[in-house]
Amino acid sequence: MKRNHIIGAFACLAITLASCSWMQAGSAGTIKLSFIFNPGFTVQKRSLEPSGGKAIIPVDSWEPSRYEIQGSGPGGSTLSLSSTDASAKARIAPGEWTVTVTAFAQNGKELGTGQAVCSLYPGKTTSQAITIYPKEGKGSLSLAISRNLALPEGSQLKGRLEPYGLPGKSGSPDAVPLNFQLAAGENTVSIPEIDAGHYLLTLRLFNPDGSLAGGMADSVLILAGFETSGTCTITMGNPEISLASQFYPTNPLASPIMSVSHVISDKAPFVPLAIPASTGNAVPEESLSIRWFVNGEEGWNGARITGNRGLLPENTYTYVPNSRPFELSLLRADCVESSDETHQSGAGSVIVERKPWVENNYAAWYGSYDYNAALAPALFPNATQYMTGTGTSADVAAVAASETGLVVVAGLDKSSAIHAFIAGYQAEAHVAETQAPFILPPSASWIRAWRDEVKINSSWRNPDRLAISGNGRYIAAASSSSNWLRLYTLNPDGSILKTFDMSGGGTGCMQNFSNIKGIAFSADSTIMYVLTNSKETVFSFTIDGITPVLRSYYQFARINENTSLSMQDITVTTAGSIIATASEASRIYVLKEVMGNLVLDQTIEKPESGPGPVKPQNLLSLASHDGFACISNGNLIQFYRKLASEQTYHIDAVYLLAPDAADAKSLAMTQGNVAVLGAQKITFLKLDSDELPLTITKYLNPDADDNPGIRQAKCIVSVRGAWLIGGGSLGKVSVIG
Repeated sequence: MKRNHIIGAFACLAITLASCSWMQAGSAGTIKLSFIFNPGFTVQKRSLEPSGGKAIIPVDSWEPSRYEIQGSGPGGSTLSLSSTDASAKARIAPGEWTVTVTAFAQNGKELGTGQAVCSLYPGKTTSQAITIYPKEGKGSLSLAISRNLALPEGSQLKGRLEPYGLPGKSGSPDAVPLNFQLAAGENTVSIPEIDAGHYLLTLRLFNPDGSLAGGMADSVLILAGFETSGTCTITMGNPEISLASQFYPTNPLASPIMSVSHVISDKAPFVPLAIPASTGNAVPEESLSIRWFVNGEEGWNGARITGNRGLLPENTYTYVPNSRPFELSLLRADCVESSDETHQSGAGSVIVERKPWVENNYAAWYGSYDYNAALAPALFPNATQYMTGTGTSADVAAVAASETGLVVVAGLDKSSAIHAFIAGYQAEAHVAETQAPFILPPSASWIRAWRDEVKINSSWRNPDRLAISGNGRYIAAASSSSNWLRLYTLNPDGSILKTFDMSGGGTGCMQNFSNIKGIAFSADSTIMYVLTNSKETVFSFTIDGITPVLRSYYQFARINENTSLSMQDITVTTAGSIIATASEASRIYVLKEVMGNLVLDQTIEKPESGPGPVKPQNLLSLASHDGFACISNGNLIQFYRKLASEQTYHIDAVYLLAPDAADAKSLAMTQGNVAVLGAQKITFLKLDSDELPLTITKYLNPDADDNPGIRQAKCIVSVRGAWLIGGGSLGKVSVIG
């Protein structure tokens, strides 16, 4: 692995030209020179992955350490000096001067030259900037090829070096790519002479029968007179190994932020995402080209996300899959970016594992995310002090999502952790002027946004309740067995603006702020409602100010003072009614706001005859009507509505779950369909225009391996046309679409 060098794009050195002995005072002009290094010299220092990290750059340092300055002036005047000083000053004869500067590295090798013509006037100081361009010429290249698996005789490695050009120089349209080929046992590539500049390197490894076994793509920097060397790792896999994201950000351009490592169904399209990190500063976006490679084979050029982006940044690119199926158990996507202006390049990569498809004629499993997703580079790397993932698995305690594409997970790699990801489902990618946009499917990979850990009053906390406001600007995390709550206020891009921690205890109403069972937000995202079980109370907080402010609270009356009502969940209807369930009391409570105060509006109980709530649990607010759905007795889905002419909610429909779909735990709704997470399968109910269930019912049954994790799942939520299930002790979140 080769070292990295840091040379600022505008590293400046002020040099003063030596004076001539015959020059009289008052007749001289003063000149200052500053040297500006072409951006092609710039190499950003990046942290390298301990497994497979590489830097295909020159071996020796190319930081300038000496400058030779030559000049010719009026009347045959000449100038010749060598300098390592940071600044200098001299007076020389007035007139027109031609100045040439040559930069040398520590080892004495020439790096590049620059020239400028300037005019000096008596008694006046003239400043002149000279751009030093890298030297044209030949360098050498040495590559070591590493493979994680041995291949049989007859295997071949095919490589290609495609020239981008020398930084600061015009690329030649006639530049010819260099192709090479190695047998299975050969592990080195040596090219003694190669033109200086940036190159795209692609490597593809083929089995004896001609099938693709693996591959990679990266960028190479060659400087005249320097040796460039590096190690290229080609990873091949089998379905038994556990994968982590592999990232190779060791190139002159800042590596793009890649989507996270995860597992996908073997029939789902592989749709990775990349966000170039170089645009906006070092490289104008209009000059950036994006190319995708899967296992070393080039696919579509980068298709930019242009519509329905949600929280995805404007400069997000995706790989548009073609009709050719993938047959390998591991898929590696390389995103190679290059600047048409400076001919610099950079690359990033991500690896996913493929497992058997699980589907029925309505829904299918598309993929799963585990602790490896917390190891990928983050969109907001400095959001908190707990950005680094642990690299170990933990239970998924809760999942929440919003239609902005924000996905929040509690647990995953540590019980105190909160993870934020961005899902781009249903976003539109521009492919070509003559083609319809490519719509991102539920298998499209997530972007990691940030990670936090909950530590309040010097103690680690374990969140198992999550909620996101409708506008996606607030996240609430709490514990069903404790008395704390953390509220995140987000910026419009999903980054953290501020956090606020609150705890129960003491005297007054906040002594009831414990055992938090549910959190909900008002439709306008200005009020947060918190349901507690000790004692049974609903709190309302105004949250759109500097800090949350307690507005009101309502404590429910117990049937028996010594028996808890066993509060379970809370939601807010489209009309603003606050609904809370109490399983032990078999009641559903309806609250409303009156002049900022919470008042009890209705108590729903099971009548002596007819349907009613029995041990009600999870709630779901209907999207278009003043109503809600509720799990009752673990095997019934009850739909409650209130018409405009009515004052109370009543049951409009009841759906009985199949025996193996009972013990329901959670409800979610998207695009007119309700998903019910049961103990053994997921039930999908198609709703009519009144948001009541039709007779059409579909199921998703786990296969023998249960790749989706249905049997261990604790909750189900919806996001942009897909469902997410939190896998509990399996430590993963699965995508159903």
